[in-house]
Amino acid sequence: MKLKLLIITLFISLYAVNAQNLTSKRIRINNPTKSIITNLQKAGIDLRCGAVFNSNSIVLDLGTSEIKSLNKAEIPYVVEIDDLTKFYSERSAKDLPFAQAELAYEKVKNKLQKKSSNSSKSATSISSVVLDNYLQYYGEQEVDWVTPSNFIYGSMK
Repeated sequence: MKLKLLIITLFISLYAVNAQNLTSKRIRINNPTKSIITNLQKAGIDLRCGAVFNSNSIVLDLGTSEIKSLNKAEIPYVVEIDDLTKFYSERSAKDLPFAQAELAYEKVKNKLQKKSSNSSKSATSISSVVLDNYLQYYGEQEVDWVTPSNFIYGSMK
């Protein structure tokens, strides 16, 4: 029994240590030179997706292994957000009431548009609508998709 308790305690301790080591961070690299950018690429940091280039800095969201690679390559950086999971969790909790109100508005608007289109009897088949390939990146353009009537914020917990 004592051995079982010891093993369980050991696993819980290891899990807690690993959970702390898996936090993602937002970092800023000030005044990146060509040499620093080359070293970032050599360290396996992908600068094509998610990197924000400003006039004199690069902002990146990195995981633990990528931070270790930066440290190993001796690339100087400043931590802007120490725990991205906590940051986004707190932000979503703060923004949830507004998002829910906006969702309710969209649902009402969609119902009114649906009633309006039904009364004018101008319904079209989805097959008559030509769509581009939305799996490609289109920069700032976004598709204004209809909000599903059964969608509820927070339902993916």
